[in-house]
Amino acid sequence: MRKFIVIALLCVFMPLSALKELPSKIGSVTVYNDRALVERNGTVALEQGVFEIYIGALPSSIDQNSINVDVEGTGIKLANIVYKTIYLKEETNRNADEIKRKIAELQRQVQSLNNQNTALQNQIDTLKSIKAKVESDTQKQFSQSVLNIEALGKTLSFITRELAKTMDVMYDNQIKIGKLREDIDYQNKLLSEITSRGKEERRIYIKGRSDSARTYSFSVKYIAYNAYWSPTYRVYLTEDKAKINMEYYASVSQNTGENWNDVNLTLSTSVPRFGVKAPILAPYYLYNYSYQPKPKMAKRALAPSMAKEELKAGALDEAPTAYDYEPPAEVEENAYSVEYRAKMAATVPSGNEERTIYLITQEVKGENIFTAVPRMEKKVYAQIKTKNEGKAPILPGKVSVFYGTSFIGDFEISQVLPGEEYTLDLGPVNYVKVDFKLEKRKYIAPGILGGNKKYEFEYSLSAKNLTSDAYKIVVIDRIPVSNDSKIKVNDIKLIPEGFEKDDKTGIVKWTIDIKGKAEVKFKNEYVIEFPKDYNVNL
Repeated sequence: MRKFIVIALLCVFMPLSALKELPSKIGSVTVYNDRALVERNGTVALEQGVFEIYIGALPSSIDQNSINVDVEGTGIKLANIVYKTIYLKEETNRNADEIKRKIAELQRQVQSLNNQNTALQNQIDTLKSIKAKVESDTQKQFSQSVLNIEALGKTLSFITRELAKTMDVMYDNQIKIGKLREDIDYQNKLLSEITSRGKEERRIYIKGRSDSARTYSFSVKYIAYNAYWSPTYRVYLTEDKAKINMEYYASVSQNTGENWNDVNLTLSTSVPRFGVKAPILAPYYLYNYSYQPKPKMAKRALAPSMAKEELKAGALDEAPTAYDYEPPAEVEENAYSVEYRAKMAATVPSGNEERTIYLITQEVKGENIFTAVPRMEKKVYAQIKTKNEGKAPILPGKVSVFYGTSFIGDFEISQVLPGEEYTLDLGPVNYVKVDFKLEKRKYIAPGILGGNKKYEFEYSLSAKNLTSDAYKIVVIDRIPVSNDSKIKVNDIKLIPEGFEKDDKTGIVKWTIDIKGKAEVKFKNEYVIEFPKDYNVNL
């Protein structure tokens, strides 16, 4: 394979042979995050001497500076490769003739309707003459007292109906004639545009010299814009809670202007680009505020339709459709990127119609961790702490979590480099139970001689392992944090010991190893004190 980078060369050759088309087909495509490298392959028989060949019907999305040509074999030299737009006269003439035929047919229809209207007008004139004659005869018969009222009525009714019917047909014909003339104007405009510039076609012209008459295989590569791919992932939970399968997929779409039919597809990361997570507990900041009574409002019941939607929220009617089995993609790493080469041929039509391509499956092993925020909800969220053991990075994308065929939820994952530790969120589980209860909220009024208001708070929390396996659980709660020096949080008591506390946010974390069937209890107590003229958000 001899490779020639696209350059402009000025050479003097023997007389040029006839221009020939190089029949080609897209064989492979490498997709980046906003463009694609397209490779076309084709063979052509060349005579000895100077030649010029071309590839036609190319899209406008090509970056002409990226065009690169390879030729298999020896005895051939390339001199010049040019990408340009041409106007096809023969195609233009065919299109112009077709439009002229359309215009002639439209004009024939207009003439036919005009002729029909002329005949209808004559009919109307005749009916009017008959009506005038009947009315004149009626006057004479009336004076002679020989008038037949019934016959006269029938005659005048018939004439009136025929006149109305005929005039309606003429009116409908006039509307049709107007629409036909609009179509004729449009076709004339098209004819003017086509004959003035012809049909556009983008081509790559290749000039060179062949040392002998033979058939050569060409490979032409170019960058085409408006092509995209993004990673998605599927996590399948198993009975072994410390081992899961993670499938990598690529969502591919393109609008380059040419279809990729049965191509060898590669997804490259060289231009790289929430749910099932436990809730994030916000800090509780204390402050003084001016008290304003809330206006009384009438209670309003939740609309039945809204209540129904609330009950449905998060429900999944049916299991997701499973993908047919496909062999995993080959993963190739270089100094600049990681590439996934799909084993099966793929078809991605132009038009931004998304295609999902299976890449690889990785077994993920790690440590199960359970996180609970009982103050916010009595659920326990599972996580697995693991490491990216693969040679490819995990790119940012959506992760869908399944247990068997049951969809649990999804979240967005950030980029994880090879060898880097990360945490997968796996959604709520029912084999660890947590509880939260306000045990005491006591108000202590200031004394007669002055003093501060005080509120004593006591909360109890618990976590119970319903299985026989031992787990690590993180229980999260908070202590209020004052933003005012006159508001004090005192007598803090947290049980058990071994917690982590962030003094800036007041967030408290207990990380506990909980044995099978065991229960761990927690206490959170504190006193809030502030001046008696303060109104604090308790």
